Amino acid sequence: MDFGAGFTIVVQDVVIDPMLEEFVSFVRHRPLYVVALAPGSEAVAAREAAV
Repeated sequence: MDFGAGFTIVVQDVVIDPMLEEFVSFVRHRPLYVVALAPGSEAVAAREAAV
């Protein structure tokens, strides 16, 4: 796959809770970094009000 050719692979999706563990288990190459953005309810409300 592209990883073996030296590319950095980025996947962006909405995957949470148990599905995140399953999703991560599908990725065989390491290192693997997972970044989860989980804003609080106040931050979400402010973002939605700005739209």
